[in-house]
Order: sequence, then structure tokens, then C-alpha cells
Amino acid sequence: MPDLIAEGLMYEGLDYDVSGVLSSPRDVEWDGSSFWAINDSAGDNAVYKFDSGWGYAFESHDLSSQNLNPRTINYDGQFFLVTGDDTPSSTVFRFDSGWSSVASIDASGQDSDVAGCVKISGSYWVIGATTSTLYEFSPSTLSYTGRSKSLAARPDTGGTPAFTGCTVVNGMIWATISSDDIVFEIDVDAGYTGRWFVTGQNFSGRSGTGWDGGAFFIANRGADRVYSYVPDPPFAEPPTPEDVFRASFADASGRDPLPTALLERLDARKLVGHNVLAYLYPPYIAEVTVPVELDDYPLLVSGSVHWLKDEYDPLFKMGRWALIQGRELMPNPLEMRLTVFISDNPLTFVEPTE
Repeated sequence: MPDLIAEGLMYEGLDYDVSGVLSSPRDVEWDGSSFWAINDSAGDNAVYKFDSGWGYAFESHDLSSQNLNPRTINYDGQFFLVTGDDTPSSTVFRFDSGWSSVASIDASGQDSDVAGCVKISGSYWVIGATTSTLYEFSPSTLSYTGRSKSLAARPDTGGTPAFTGCTVVNGMIWATISSDDIVFEIDVDAGYTGRWFVTGQNFSGRSGTGWDGGAFFIANRGADRVYSYVPDPPFAEPPTPEDVFRASFADASGRDPLPTALLERLDARKLVGHNVLAYLYPPYIAEVTVPVELDDYPLLVSGSVHWLKDEYDPLFKMGRWALIQGRELMPNPLEMRLTVFISDNPLTFVEPTE
């Protein structure tokens, strides 16, 4: 996909003058209620707070105790993640909501210079500025997991990018680079998605970006301003559990007669509960051999849901609900090989009551 702005899918919104506080704004981040910005100025080791309209909130925090000249800032919902230009530039410093330092992430074994850190699906992902590679770190041990994704070839030119900052939108990384003033969308599994936008501004090669739920905000250190970029139409947010619950319950309760599963000891609420988490626990196909009587016709109906338990089969040892997809005759006429859909959703292990 070409440049989103050139295609009319992104447009430049407002810009905000922050020169009264920041002489060279370098990166910005949104924590859910306020913006935070860092300055690209020698000796300035502070982070500054702004309200949603970029008015200064008269609050700042000195981070000089960590020996860093702040370079990038991100927020993972609990901790602020800050990288710096000073030694060690391969460390991601973490701070709590009161800006007290907590355990940091050491990425020196992966890259000597990092350009941001975000949290996606429970894992930390660090962008290596020298290697142009994403590295995954465990959220519990803060150590490298061994999983990485090379971003060495830009999708537009094939050249090597020099990353300067990043943010997260709907589980995707959007990263700035030091040339061409481009922001690329990146999937941690697939790499570049083919979507990007050109800002049209000269950001002097050392700018990062933040996202407030509706727009990108990019610091322009050369103009002492922050520019916003708005997707049109807006990026779709993933459904919340409440969204899925409402849609599922309306579907399940609106049918007459109720689905087979509801008639066979699985009440409507359990079915809805299963649907709520369906997108977190996608179903997969399995096979299981079950005893069957000649008159046990419902078990042979494709699309019906049954409680299956087999102490000799690891997948079914605890018992679980399964959706029948197909069947195969066995040499023993009292057995049937079933192909079923199952899920690791905890609700599918709830044993039926008589």
C-alpha cells in the first residue's frame, strides 16, 4: 500500500507550539490522560507533562540519576520506557507512574543503540537502531527471549532504515526513521505491513512519535512544535470483551429454536462466555476416538456440540466441549473417530451438570 497521506487516508491535523517549555522536542507519549515529552538539548535530562491540548501542566521529572540524555519515551500501561543517548544507550529504563526507577531492560547483547521499546501481547519489543531489528524481551525476567525480526530492508526503497522512535496502535508498531520523515507500520511477526505515511515536515532526523487513540503526534525539534496526523477513516479499534459479549448474546438469544448446544446441557450464558474469549483462544482441529452406541445419533451430527472425555488422550483427559466436524468408522463398531473443533478457552473445560 502506498503512502497513506498521498492516498488520502491520513491528513495533517493541528500543530502545537511548545517552545516555551522545550527548545528541541524529540519524542512524545500519551499515558491515557496526559502527554509527556522529552527535549533534545544537552544537559536536559527531564521529562515534561502536557495536557491533552498541549498546554504545559507545570510538572517535570529529572531523570539524570540514570545517566541518560532522554531519546525516546513510551508507555506500556503501567511503566514509562525511556532510552537515552548517553551511556548506556542500549538500556531501556523503566519508571513507574511517579517516575521512580524500577528494573531496566539490558539490550546490550542485541544492539549497542536502541531506538525505543514497546509492549505488545505481553512482551517487550526493543528496536535496535544499529541492527534495524526488533528483539523480544520477557516481561517477567526482562531478558531476551531469542525471538527477533529483521527490518533491514525498507518496503519503499529497500534501503536500511535508521529508526528514531516508535509507538503502538492496535498491536502494531509505527516507527519513525531519521531520513525522509516517514513513519512505517510494523507487525512483530511479519515485519513491514506495507503501510506508511510521509509527514511532509522536516523533522531534523531525530524525532519520535506517540498515539493518543485518535491521532499520531510527532515532535519537530527544528521548529519547536508537535504535529498531529489523523487517520481518515479512523483506525478501527479491536473489540472489547464487552463488545463481543453483547454481539454474541444478541445472536445466541435471538434464535428460535435455540442452537443444539443450548438444548444439550450448555446454557446460553456459557455459550456467550465462550464467544467472549473466542478471539483470544481461537479454535483448532483435533481428532479423538470415542465409544458410540448404534442409537447415539446426536454424536454423529456435524455441527453439534458435545462434552468429550478420555483419560488416555492428553487433549481430552480433563474433559472439554467440542464441536463435531466429521467422523470416521473404526474396525471396532463400538468406536468412532471424530474430527472436532476445540479451544483452550477456560470456559470449554467447565463440566456439564445433570
